[in-house]
Amino acid sequence: MGSPGVVSKNGDRFDLVIVGGGSAAFAAAIKGAELGARVGMVEGGTLGGTCVNVGCVPSKTLIRAAEARHRRVHHRFAGIPAGDGRPDWSLVRAQKDALVNQLRQVKYRDVLRSYDTVTLFEQQTAFASPHELRLADGRTLSAGKILVATGAGPVAPPIPGLAEAG
Repeated sequence: MGSPGVVSKNGDRFDLVIVGGGSAAFAAAIKGAELGARVGMVEGGTLGGTCVNVGCVPSKTLIRAAEARHRRVHHRFAGIPAGDGRPDWSLVRAQKDALVNQLRQVKYRDVLRSYDTVTLFEQQTAFASPHELRLADGRTLSAGKILVATGAGPVAPPIPGLAEAG
């Protein structure tokens, strides 16, 4: 591995540079690599995107933990004492965080390292021209194509009464 935050295998000239490091960016990087392209991926936040970091994986882990506690306390079997011990939520959160970190490593970092033509840059970037990105460290990446795959956020449509309804 090159400098911190960079999985460097190539120079700074690419066929495709992808801005973003979530599932759509990974699908594009893998497809590009499979087609023989030299791919750069720039992620200025946490690698892996919403699902693995703050969405599906952590929320479902916490939901399952709460469900396990509920079933332990509120079951219907006579003769089996209900446990009434207090859960250690800091331990549950630590287990969730460990799972997220493991998945980020195995499903994202290790996958990228398996493609010789993909280089990851973990830092902020901005367009310098239609075919160039300037990285936070001052380097410039150039590419024939640049794909912006930075995800999206919710936008509430202007429907009367929507905000009041929650």
